[in-house]
Amino acid sequence: MSSLRVCVVGGGARELAIARAVKRSSRCGGLICMAPAKNPAIAEICDDYKVGDANSPEGVAAYCTEHKVDLAFIGPEAPLAAGVVDALEAAGIGAVGPTAALTKVESSKEYCRGVMRDRMVPGIPKYKAYRSTEGLKEYIEGDLGGEYVVKADGLCGGKGVKVSGEHLKSVEEAMTFCEEIFAKGEAAVLEEKFVGEEFSLMSWCDGDTLAHMPPVQDHKRAWVGDTGPNTGGMGSYTCPGKDGLLPFMTQKDLEAAQGINVAMAKALKDENGGKGFKGVLYGAYICTKRGVGCIEFNARFGDPESLNLLALLKSDIVTLMEGVCKGTLTQEMVQMAPLASVVKYAVPFGYPDNPQKNAEIDVSAVDPESLFLASVDVVEGKLVELGSRTAAVVKTGKTVAAAEAACEEEIRKITGPVFHRPDIGTSAVLDKRVSHMQQVRKVRVGIVGSTRGSSLQPILYAIRDGKINAEICCVVGNVASSYILQRARVNNIPAIHIPGKGRVREEFDNDVTQALRSYKVDIVLLVGFMRIVSGEFCRSWPGRLINVHPSLLPLHAGLMDLAVHQSVIDAGDKESGCTVHQVIEEVDGGGTVVQLKVPVTKDETAETLKAKVQKLEGAALIEAIAMYDRDGFLPGGPPGSDCPQ
Repeated sequence: MSSLRVCVVGGGARELAIARAVKRSSRCGGLICMAPAKNPAIAEICDDYKVGDANSPEGVAAYCTEHKVDLAFIGPEAPLAAGVVDALEAAGIGAVGPTAALTKVESSKEYCRGVMRDRMVPGIPKYKAYRSTEGLKEYIEGDLGGEYVVKADGLCGGKGVKVSGEHLKSVEEAMTFCEEIFAKGEAAVLEEKFVGEEFSLMSWCDGDTLAHMPPVQDHKRAWVGDTGPNTGGMGSYTCPGKDGLLPFMTQKDLEAAQGINVAMAKALKDENGGKGFKGVLYGAYICTKRGVGCIEFNARFGDPESLNLLALLKSDIVTLMEGVCKGTLTQEMVQMAPLASVVKYAVPFGYPDNPQKNAEIDVSAVDPESLFLASVDVVEGKLVELGSRTAAVVKTGKTVAAAEAACEEEIRKITGPVFHRPDIGTSAVLDKRVSHMQQVRKVRVGIVGSTRGSSLQPILYAIRDGKINAEICCVVGNVASSYILQRARVNNIPAIHIPGKGRVREEFDNDVTQALRSYKVDIVLLVGFMRIVSGEFCRSWPGRLINVHPSLLPLHAGLMDLAVHQSVIDAGDKESGCTVHQVIEEVDGGGTVVQLKVPVTKDETAETLKAKVQKLEGAALIEAIAMYDRDGFLPGGPPGSDCPQ
């Protein structure tokens, strides 16, 4: 395979990682760089380094033409949005990066969401774009329920996003932030707030084929414990193994994100008249209770994530770049070392809001192979920081803990007015992520009952023993003295008495629904509830309202208590059991969720059979809750209810 001359556009740590990967390639026939400031670490390994306007399409194209470049890798988003790739392609130079039109997937949040909506790309939140405050407050309080994210439409270096409850403490603060965005001539995009754990998935893309890299988790907040203002990223980690699943992720989560990246690449090609996205498509995702949500797309390698991924890349990056440009990419071309990696950034005091600038730093004690200089310059022979992220340290290891320990030891050797986050990649932080995701995914169960609620106790034990990831959020009862309400109280569960005697069924059911909704329950279990529910109540919980019946439905439907078991015996059935079923208007007519069975003996009585079947009911309900936890829905529901909630 022939050698190729490569130009890297950009002068940060990400571009240093790219340049080093190119330099390692057996196919590197020369390396040059164009950046707005001199990064000495990049300059050291380049044949030529030009300090110039990297956002100038004509300037970059002329520089690459002068040096007979075959392939260019554009690192930052600003040159992509400015049309640098368009100019390179016009000059006959292959470019890893999308054209300006395709870069709109990152440079315009409104455009990105519109493509997702129109092309039915999964993972999209509720959203609206605004250019004035008219109707904004109503949308926040109504459709978004007071849980929202405000994004400036254009490029903001990862700092144009504010989240309710974190950065925005009131609707008034959100309105003020939107007005600041409008004053800059931009739209504000308001989106549904996803709750969960975020991760990044980057895929090489040749316009048609995607080759995925492992997932990465970045840390956006400036200060320890995920506090402080948002930044471009204070550090990140990857996990070992073939797929590199992060500790809070499932294989299903990873496959969903990969599928969304593929769907978005196709959508962009369709949207742009058959012109495909070429470069690195970066999907920012979040694992939620309902599955994987898409936070945004970026049109290039992430920073710091690229430092993790390129430290693990075993493949020849020049061959990958050629595959992207020529449309010959395959997944097999991306080979990664099955190791963990940790990146930590040192940043200036005051970063990001009021960073110290032009202060001298000393990195002479740091392992040069692990050090990635970023926003720096050389002034009168001294290395000075320019105000953004100063330098990163990257380490790999067999475990995240090993990589983190090595990274922390090394980054402490950087001296000067800088700080870093020592908690990134630590076991404490990873455990916190896992615990948070378990809490987010926990099935919120509402109980409605009238009697003893015997089947509730096995569920409580299963939750306490960690057998199911669920929480009983409330117990609603229509009999004030019922033991099911007492059982709730002794277990510190909200017990809500709603009198039903003498009331219209629909009115009573509406009160029950409001109580359950106030606790944001996912599924509702009828446990010894001695009333027939209304059709409106069933429609309020489509596919999420279940009951346990003491027979193998549809056999012996419509009967209760001992009458059911006597009917089983009279029919000569060889087995009986219980059925957890969907509740619909037709009594005992809903689809089956779970059935458990017991044999019927020759000397069986209704009383002995009842005792045997009752022992199954709690286990059957536990199995149903576990099914919802695993799949996000329960089988046997009405059409459309078999989608994860």
